[in-house]
Amino acid sequence: MNPQVRIQHRTWLENLRAMPQDLLSLPLHTAAVELVRRMGCARHWKWSTMARHYVSIQVALLQLPLYTNQTRPVDLAREPEWRQAISGARRFERESEPQPPVPLSVEEYKRVLTAVRVDPESHAFLVLMWACAARPGDVTNLLVKDIHFAEEVAPRSVRMQVTVRRGKGARFRGP
Repeated sequence: MNPQVRIQHRTWLENLRAMPQDLLSLPLHTAAVELVRRMGCARHWKWSTMARHYVSIQVALLQLPLYTNQTRPVDLAREPEWRQAISGARRFERESEPQPPVPLSVEEYKRVLTAVRVDPESHAFLVLMWACAARPGDVTNLLVKDIHFAEEVAPRSVRMQVTVRRGKGARFRGP
């Protein structure tokens, strides 16, 4: 299992253990739904984040014996209220308008490019992101074998092929 996922599970188990006093008298599934709802309101989470945290709690409790001295897992999926909370969050996620990040303007790109000229690694990173319209994570995961330069198309212009094998770009567009 991914170490980041294990950290999320432990964090949620700690959050559940330290939940507010008024939630302690509620059944676990009800208290967990309310805890995520409160945290989501306080932190302005989107529905996709809420759904992700619901699933993280569910899996953490299913794998409770891995994280604690408990011998039996807790299956929140048996509770109709819990299933309804997850399906509701996913439905609202599908219905909500996506908010893509504001694209970088050419002027901003040039200003940042000038600022990072002293650091060749940052400069190359930014040029690759701009030229490929790539996410930072996609460029971070690139290997030398993933970048191919072809013939010169025009003076100071070279055709380049980049293969994104891992990350969000590969997940949506394929390697």
